[in-house]
Amino acid sequence: MDEKKAKSLADFIFKDIFGRDNPFSLDELEERFAYEINLPRKVKDDITGADLWSSFPKKKMVSTRTIMEQGKMNLWAKKPKPIRSMDDVAAYWEDINYFQGDKNMASQEVLESDGVYMGHTVYRSTQVFNSQNILFSEDAYNCKYLMCSLHNSACTSGIRMVQNTFCTSSFAVTWSKKVSKSMFVNGSYNLYECLFCSNIDSKQYCVCNMQLPKEEYLKVKRMVVDWAIKNFDGRNNFGL
Repeated sequence: MDEKKAKSLADFIFKDIFGRDNPFSLDELEERFAYEINLPRKVKDDITGADLWSSFPKKKMVSTRTIMEQGKMNLWAKKPKPIRSMDDVAAYWEDINYFQGDKNMASQEVLESDGVYMGHTVYRSTQVFNSQNILFSEDAYNCKYLMCSLHNSACTSGIRMVQNTFCTSSFAVTWSKKVSKSMFVNGSYNLYECLFCSNIDSKQYCVCNMQLPKEEYLKVKRMVVDWAIKNFDGRNNFGL
Protein backbone atom coordinates (compact mmCIF):
# COMPACT_ATOMS: atom_id res chain seq x y z
CA MET A 1 0.00 0.00 0.00
CA ASP A 2 1.32 3.43 -0.95
CA GLU A 3 -0.15 6.88 -1.64
CA LYS A 4 -0.42 6.18 -5.37
CA LYS A 5 -2.60 3.14 -4.69
CA ALA A 6 -4.61 5.10 -2.11
CA LYS A 7 -5.26 7.83 -4.68
CA SER A 8 -6.41 5.26 -7.26
CA LEU A 9 -8.78 3.78 -4.69
CA ALA A 10 -10.14 7.23 -3.82
CA ASP A 11 -10.70 7.96 -7.52
CA PHE A 12 -12.61 4.68 -7.92
CA ILE A 13 -14.92 5.37 -4.96
CA PHE A 14 -15.51 8.97 -6.03
CA LYS A 15 -16.46 7.91 -9.56
CA ASP A 16 -18.86 5.27 -8.25
CA ILE A 17 -20.64 7.77 -5.98
CA PHE A 18 -20.72 10.88 -8.15
CA GLY A 19 -20.32 9.52 -11.66
CA ARG A 20 -17.54 12.07 -12.19
CA ASP A 21 -13.75 11.97 -12.14
CA ASN A 22 -12.23 12.90 -8.79
CA PRO A 23 -10.74 16.43 -8.96
CA PHE A 24 -9.24 16.32 -5.45
CA SER A 25 -5.91 15.21 -3.99
CA LEU A 26 -5.82 12.88 -0.99
CA ASP A 27 -5.22 15.81 1.35
CA GLU A 28 -8.12 17.74 -0.18
CA LEU A 29 -10.45 14.75 0.21
CA GLU A 30 -9.50 14.42 3.86
CA GLU A 31 -10.05 18.14 4.50
CA ARG A 32 -13.35 18.31 2.64
CA PHE A 33 -15.03 15.09 3.77
CA ALA A 34 -13.27 13.61 6.82
CA TYR A 35 -13.83 16.40 9.33
CA GLU A 36 -14.91 15.26 12.82
CA ILE A 37 -13.48 11.78 12.22
CA ASN A 38 -10.79 10.74 14.66
CA LEU A 39 -8.14 9.76 12.13
CA PRO A 40 -4.67 8.57 13.15
CA ARG A 41 -2.07 11.26 13.72
CA LYS A 42 1.64 11.08 13.03
CA VAL A 43 3.82 10.88 16.13
CA LYS A 44 7.32 9.65 16.94
CA ASP A 45 8.43 6.27 18.18
CA ASP A 46 10.06 7.16 21.50
CA ILE A 47 12.59 4.33 21.20
CA THR A 48 13.61 4.46 17.53
CA GLY A 49 12.61 8.00 16.58
CA ALA A 50 10.74 6.75 13.50
CA ASP A 51 7.33 8.07 12.47
CA LEU A 52 4.26 6.09 13.50
CA TRP A 53 0.50 6.66 13.40
CA SER A 54 -1.79 6.60 16.41
CA SER A 55 -5.48 7.30 16.99
CA PHE A 56 -4.84 7.96 20.67
CA PRO A 57 -1.38 9.54 21.07
CA LYS A 58 0.04 9.16 24.55
CA LYS A 59 3.11 10.41 26.37
CA LYS A 60 5.29 7.47 25.33
CA MET A 61 4.62 5.76 21.99
CA VAL A 62 6.22 2.90 20.10
CA SER A 63 5.29 1.01 16.98
CA THR A 64 4.15 -2.59 17.03
CA ARG A 65 7.35 -3.43 15.15
CA THR A 66 9.44 -1.90 17.93
CA ILE A 67 7.49 -3.86 20.54
CA MET A 68 8.27 -7.10 18.71
CA GLU A 69 11.93 -6.29 18.07
CA GLN A 70 12.49 -5.32 21.70
CA GLY A 71 10.72 -8.48 22.77
CA LYS A 72 12.98 -10.69 20.63
CA MET A 73 15.95 -9.30 22.54
CA ASN A 74 14.12 -9.67 25.87
CA LEU A 75 14.56 -5.95 26.53
CA TRP A 76 11.15 -5.48 28.11
CA ALA A 77 12.03 -7.75 31.05
CA LYS A 78 13.50 -5.87 34.03
CA LYS A 79 15.61 -7.01 36.94
CA PRO A 80 13.80 -7.11 40.28
CA LYS A 81 13.82 -3.88 42.33
CA PRO A 82 12.44 -3.25 45.80
CA ILE A 83 8.79 -2.19 45.96
CA ARG A 84 8.28 -0.27 49.18
CA SER A 85 5.41 2.00 48.22
CA MET A 86 3.02 3.00 45.46
CA ASP A 87 5.54 5.66 44.49
CA ASP A 88 7.92 2.84 43.55
CA VAL A 89 5.18 1.12 41.55
CA ALA A 90 4.38 4.37 39.72
CA ALA A 91 8.03 4.98 38.88
CA TYR A 92 8.61 1.48 37.54
CA TRP A 93 5.34 1.62 35.58
CA GLU A 94 6.32 4.94 34.02
CA ASP A 95 9.63 3.43 32.96
CA ILE A 96 8.18 0.47 31.06
CA ASN A 97 4.71 1.66 29.93
CA TYR A 98 4.86 2.47 26.22
CA PHE A 99 1.64 2.71 24.19
CA GLN A 100 1.50 1.15 20.74
CA GLY A 101 0.79 2.84 17.43
CA ASP A 102 0.63 1.43 13.91
CA LYS A 103 -1.42 -1.43 15.38
CA ASN A 104 -2.63 -4.03 12.92
CA MET A 105 -3.37 -7.72 13.17
CA ALA A 106 -3.79 -10.28 10.39
CA SER A 107 -3.89 -7.40 7.88
CA GLN A 108 -2.25 -6.54 4.58
CA GLU A 109 -1.55 -3.34 2.63
CA VAL A 110 -2.02 -1.00 5.59
CA LEU A 111 -0.54 2.52 5.57
CA GLU A 112 -0.70 5.36 8.11
CA SER A 113 -3.39 3.55 10.09
CA ASP A 114 -3.94 2.25 13.61
CA GLY A 115 -6.16 -0.48 15.02
CA VAL A 116 -6.70 -2.57 11.88
CA TYR A 117 -7.90 -6.15 12.36
CA MET A 118 -8.16 -8.51 9.41
CA GLY A 119 -8.09 -5.55 7.03
CA HIS A 120 -6.80 -5.26 3.50
CA THR A 121 -5.84 -2.07 1.65
CA VAL A 122 -6.40 0.48 4.39
CA TYR A 123 -5.15 4.07 4.32
CA ARG A 124 -5.09 6.53 7.22
CA SER A 125 -7.94 4.89 9.09
CA THR A 126 -8.63 3.42 12.51
CA GLN A 127 -10.72 0.68 14.12
CA VAL A 128 -11.13 -1.26 10.89
CA PHE A 129 -12.46 -4.79 11.32
CA ASN A 130 -12.63 -7.40 8.57
CA SER A 131 -12.87 -4.67 5.92
CA GLN A 132 -11.01 -3.71 2.77
CA ASN A 133 -10.39 -0.69 0.58
CA ILE A 134 -10.93 1.84 3.38
CA LEU A 135 -9.65 5.43 3.41
CA PHE A 136 -9.90 8.23 6.00
CA SER A 137 -12.44 6.26 8.07
CA GLU A 138 -13.12 5.20 11.65
CA ASP A 139 -15.01 2.13 12.88
CA ALA A 140 -15.67 0.08 9.76
CA TYR A 141 -17.02 -3.44 10.29
CA ASN A 142 -17.30 -5.82 7.35
CA CYS A 143 -17.19 -2.91 4.92
CA LYS A 144 -15.68 -2.31 1.48
CA TYR A 145 -14.77 0.80 -0.47
CA LEU A 146 -15.54 3.40 2.18
CA MET A 147 -13.98 6.85 2.31
CA CYS A 148 -14.30 9.55 4.98
CA SER A 149 -16.87 7.51 6.91
CA LEU A 150 -17.65 6.71 10.54
CA HIS A 151 -19.31 3.86 12.50
CA ASN A 152 -20.59 1.69 9.64
CA SER A 153 -21.31 -2.02 9.32
CA ALA A 154 -21.69 -4.12 6.16
CA CYS A 155 -21.63 -1.10 3.84
CA THR A 156 -20.11 -1.06 0.36
CA SER A 157 -18.95 2.06 -1.47
CA GLY A 158 -19.68 5.34 0.22
CA ILE A 159 -18.41 8.77 1.22
CA ARG A 160 -19.49 10.59 4.41
CA MET A 161 -21.37 7.52 5.61
CA VAL A 162 -22.18 7.68 9.34
CA GLN A 163 -23.77 4.94 11.49
CA ASN A 164 -25.27 2.86 8.70
CA THR A 165 -25.77 -0.81 7.86
CA PHE A 166 -26.12 -2.48 4.47
CA CYS A 167 -25.90 0.80 2.53
CA THR A 168 -24.24 1.04 -0.89
CA SER A 169 -22.96 3.59 -3.39
CA SER A 170 -24.15 6.60 -1.42
CA PHE A 171 -22.98 9.97 -0.10
CA ALA A 172 -23.78 11.73 3.19
CA VAL A 173 -26.11 9.07 4.59
CA THR A 174 -26.66 8.86 8.37
CA TRP A 175 -28.31 6.28 10.66
CA SER A 176 -29.93 4.37 7.82
CA LYS A 177 -30.21 0.83 6.49
CA LYS A 178 -30.40 -0.59 2.98
CA VAL A 179 -29.99 2.77 1.26
CA SER A 180 -28.51 2.68 -2.23
CA LYS A 181 -27.46 5.21 -4.89
CA SER A 182 -28.63 8.07 -2.67
CA MET A 183 -27.32 11.35 -1.21
CA PHE A 184 -28.16 13.33 1.91
CA VAL A 185 -30.35 10.78 3.68
CA ASN A 186 -31.06 10.53 7.40
CA GLY A 187 -32.83 7.90 9.48
CA SER A 188 -34.30 5.99 6.56
CA TYR A 189 -34.73 2.41 5.38
CA ASN A 190 -34.79 0.68 2.03
CA LEU A 191 -34.29 3.68 -0.28
CA TYR A 192 -33.01 3.66 -3.84
CA GLU A 193 -32.05 6.81 -5.72
CA CYS A 194 -33.26 9.37 -3.19
CA LEU A 195 -31.96 12.85 -2.30
CA PHE A 196 -32.33 14.91 0.88
CA CYS A 197 -34.75 12.48 2.49
CA SER A 198 -35.34 11.92 6.19
CA ASN A 199 -37.17 9.25 8.17
CA ILE A 200 -38.92 7.51 5.27
CA ASP A 201 -38.79 3.95 3.99
CA SER A 202 -39.30 1.89 0.85
CA LYS A 203 -39.06 4.78 -1.61
CA GLN A 204 -37.24 5.67 -4.82
CA TYR A 205 -36.85 8.86 -6.84
CA CYS A 206 -37.73 11.07 -3.88
CA VAL A 207 -36.30 14.54 -3.16
CA CYS A 208 -36.97 16.10 0.26
CA ASN A 209 -39.46 13.28 0.89
CA MET A 210 -41.41 14.24 -2.26
CA GLN A 211 -42.05 11.63 -4.92
CA LEU A 212 -40.88 12.77 -8.37
CA PRO A 213 -41.03 11.26 -11.84
CA LYS A 214 -37.76 9.53 -12.69
CA GLU A 215 -36.81 12.07 -15.38
CA GLU A 216 -37.33 15.03 -13.04
CA TYR A 217 -35.46 13.25 -10.24
CA LEU A 218 -32.43 12.63 -12.47
CA LYS A 219 -32.39 16.30 -13.46
CA VAL A 220 -32.33 17.32 -9.81
CA LYS A 221 -29.65 14.74 -9.05
CA ARG A 222 -27.32 16.21 -11.69
CA MET A 223 -27.74 19.60 -10.02
CA VAL A 224 -27.05 18.12 -6.57
CA VAL A 225 -23.92 16.31 -7.78
CA ASP A 226 -22.56 19.50 -9.37
CA TRP A 227 -23.18 21.41 -6.15
CA ALA A 228 -21.77 18.71 -3.88
CA ILE A 229 -18.48 18.46 -5.79
CA LYS A 230 -17.97 22.21 -5.94
CA ASN A 231 -19.39 23.46 -2.66
CA PHE A 232 -20.08 20.73 -0.11
CA ASP A 233 -18.91 21.49 3.41
CA GLY A 234 -21.08 19.63 5.90
CA ARG A 235 -19.75 21.75 8.75
CA ASN A 236 -21.72 24.69 7.41
CA ASN A 237 -24.67 23.32 5.45
CA PHE A 238 -27.41 20.70 5.64
CA GLY A 239 -26.31 19.53 9.06
CA LEU A 240 -24.42 16.47 7.81
